[in-house]
Amino acid sequence: MRVGVIYIILALLTFQVTNAGSFHVKVNGSPSGNGTITSPWDLQTALNHPTKINGGDTIWVHEGTYNGIYTSNLYGRNNAPIVVRAVAPFKVILDGNKPGAGDATLNIKGDYTHFWGLVITNTNGVRGNNATDLKDGIYFGAPNCKVINCIIHNNGGNGVGFWRPAINSEIYGCIIYNNGYRGNDRGHGHGVYGQNETGTKQIRNNVLFNSFGLGMSIYTEGGAIQGFNIEGNMMFNSGLPGNDFLERHILIGGFKPADRISIKNNYLYNRPNYASKAALQLGYGSTNLNGDVSGNYLVDGTFYVITNWTSVKFTGNSIISKTNSSQLIAFEDFKKIQGPDFNNNKYYFGKLAGYTFDAWKAYSGQDKNSTYSATMPVVTHYVLQKNQYEAGRGHLVIYNWGKQNSVSVDLSQVLANGAEYKIYDVSNLKAGPVKTGTYNGGNVDISMQLTSVELPFGDLPNNGKFIHTAPDFGVFLILGNPTSGGVVQEPNLPPTNNGEPKTPLRVLNFHPNPTVDLVEIEYYSPKEQKVVIEIVDSMGRITKSEVAFTKEGKNKHIENLAKFPGGIYYITITGSGKKVSCKILKKNF
Repeated sequence: MRVGVIYIILALLTFQVTNAGSFHVKVNGSPSGNGTITSPWDLQTALNHPTKINGGDTIWVHEGTYNGIYTSNLYGRNNAPIVVRAVAPFKVILDGNKPGAGDATLNIKGDYTHFWGLVITNTNGVRGNNATDLKDGIYFGAPNCKVINCIIHNNGGNGVGFWRPAINSEIYGCIIYNNGYRGNDRGHGHGVYGQNETGTKQIRNNVLFNSFGLGMSIYTEGGAIQGFNIEGNMMFNSGLPGNDFLERHILIGGFKPADRISIKNNYLYNRPNYASKAALQLGYGSTNLNGDVSGNYLVDGTFYVITNWTSVKFTGNSIISKTNSSQLIAFEDFKKIQGPDFNNNKYYFGKLAGYTFDAWKAYSGQDKNSTYSATMPVVTHYVLQKNQYEAGRGHLVIYNWGKQNSVSVDLSQVLANGAEYKIYDVSNLKAGPVKTGTYNGGNVDISMQLTSVELPFGDLPNNGKFIHTAPDFGVFLILGNPTSGGVVQEPNLPPTNNGEPKTPLRVLNFHPNPTVDLVEIEYYSPKEQKVVIEIVDSMGRITKSEVAFTKEGKNKHIENLAKFPGGIYYITITGSGKKVSCKILKKNF
């Protein structure tokens, strides 16, 4: 009997997941709408969690500017989040230019909800010494939620306030810039301001620049800063709008101990001829526990450690100075680190805590396998990141040491052959793409002769100092129209007589790919029907087969590949005499 009950529960859960629905929001939507494309909701109504929305559903937000302050109270489920997604990049704008209750343009409460592809801004603020309308772009206060591929700019406070209640939540793939205001004392408002106590917050693969305060401030006075994974972020010009010097890109510290801090594979850049406090600072006003800083690339900025730490790991980093007098690494007191592990780093043209490289090694006993160069790099270095959630999307950072007019970049990691693509300079997104084309494989030349930048809102006294980092440095957004493997927006399908889309069975989206365990497949069924879902290995063998019952419209299926060996698999869906499939790369843990 117990076994039978368990199977019934699993069947119900599977039915709920595979029968995910799509709902619609438009600027002219109404609280009395029913969420269809012909009778859409207004945005706040959809965020209030209408009773017909379930875990796994997608709320499509259509093109337009949504003026006001919004609060989400959506509750999805584990492995079946509710997704609030823009129908197209740059086209859905939340503008907090009207009074309203809340600390930000978008206030995230609830649980298990993903916010995807939105533009979050505020056009109603003074950014100088008489600043007004200081709301954050996003107040992130909900557990198990994600902010994915959003553009968050020109908000009067922080870009994102990432607070303690947001347990096990994530900021991924966002472009965060020009947030904060210029005070009489200093710049205020950080790109991301975070605190945490339980679980681990993820801040991954974002681009942050031109914040009025710090790029990323993980700081507290009476709270907690334990459990952060800061990985793959590209950061430059932190503090420039709010000061006449460059601020820290990343600060970890406060008046409570920092612990479980991981800072890996981030790409930082400071403009020359500007004073800087530090590029990356560990510690502030309290003793701390454990920090791991590995694989980062820092240009013209110091790695600075203050106060006591139980352990600091600093391995595989590259730190480059453009002047011989600059400090590559510095310490309040190196002996206050109880368990230092500095090794396999590459240092270029600067001092190490006031020492020469050999003197530093003798003093510290560290960096046995590290290297030092008395000259600057001469070979151009670039890193291309494939977006985990959206096929055909990626971020590119270029350190143009070779002083090239253009840099040739292999985009095959992001773009499929035949994909139409657009490449944007993140410093001037509003100007549109700097390059378009159809990808035919191989390398694409990207110009480094860029001069125009997008100024912060308001007439700031130092606007004349906003000059482009090119040709020395640049960050780019790549958007492709994938031929397979995902969609950027909901398909534009012809309506039937009742206004609902009608098309043959087909796969709409699947992610993440690669995966180590779960993969989510969205597919469209033209009617209610029984379908067979199979997992086929690279040898053509069926390794799993099950039956699902669809509804007409969009459906969702989640497959757990954790117990499968690494390799290529095809997940096929067969119904009404038609078979569709998607190709998945399963990686081992």
